[in-house]
Amino acid sequence: MNRNDELCHVPPYKVRVAAGGRIMITAEVRQELGIKEGEDILLSRGHDGYRLTTYHDAIRRAQDLFSGTKKPGEMVVDEFLRERRDEAAYMLSLFACD
Repeated sequence: MNRNDELCHVPPYKVRVAAGGRIMITAEVRQELGIKEGEDILLSRGHDGYRLTTYHDAIRRAQDLFSGTKKPGEMVVDEFLRERRDEAAYMLSLFACD
């Protein structure tokens, strides 16, 4: 059974909307998600509802998503700088006087 199957069997949590539209999240859920008091969280809308995510988890997922786009040992910043230097050298060659 994969993690998504396990999550399908977790009952939903009931939360209460308080004055001013504040959503009260139980201590159990905050602890499970690692949400600290005063911390910002992301609420995103999907085709089947809303998703509550911490910034830390969102950053980790983005890093995981793009981790396969670079070669092992390759520094993305170094490649970016190399590309910009090549572009600058090309532009200079266009205006070089012989």
